Amino acid sequence: LYTRGFRGVMNTQMIRSNYTEAYTTTCNPDVLSFCFDIPLEWRINHSFYKKWIIRKYPEAATFKWEKIDAKITDYKSALVLNKLIIRAFRKIIRIIRRQKYVNTGMNPLDYWLQSHYEVRDYMNAYEKDSYSYLPSEASEQLKDDMKELYRTGSVSEKAMVLTVLASAKLYFGEHHASFI
Repeated sequence: LYTRGFRGVMNTQMIRSNYTEAYTTTCNPDVLSFCFDIPLEWRINHSFYKKWIIRKYPEAATFKWEKIDAKITDYKSALVLNKLIIRAFRKIIRIIRRQKYVNTGMNPLDYWLQSHYEVRDYMNAYEKDSYSYLPSEASEQLKDDMKELYRTGSVSEKAMVLTVLASAKLYFGEHHASFI
């Protein structure tokens, strides 16, 4: 919850702190406690949220949701059928185009990286050149795990490896004094 929730919600706080005070209601203990007190069956599949939108903001319910490619007022059976049709269609398109990654969704990072060779090449070169900055105490197992995660992981997992390597370069690199 802390890592994915608070850090995710406040991930640009350091950038904005030069200009304004950043805050989110989900970091308020009372609000968070209230949210956790809502029965689980209401929270599953955004049930409570959808009913709230339909009741309080009916004009917002007329728009299609990107994730389900349908309106939240559509019948559940239609939503399920629509979901199956869309998944099948996207899979066929991927097969025809020989795409490994899907270019839909809010953050199609894997597709984006696959489509931008200059960024992919830069990341790959940075990864290969930066293991030398890891401290001598770093085990070979750690290095092997990082290389395996970078080789097989998603863009987010590759970014995790690059973050560790960049931190090692910053703190243990030969020119680290100039960064402080």
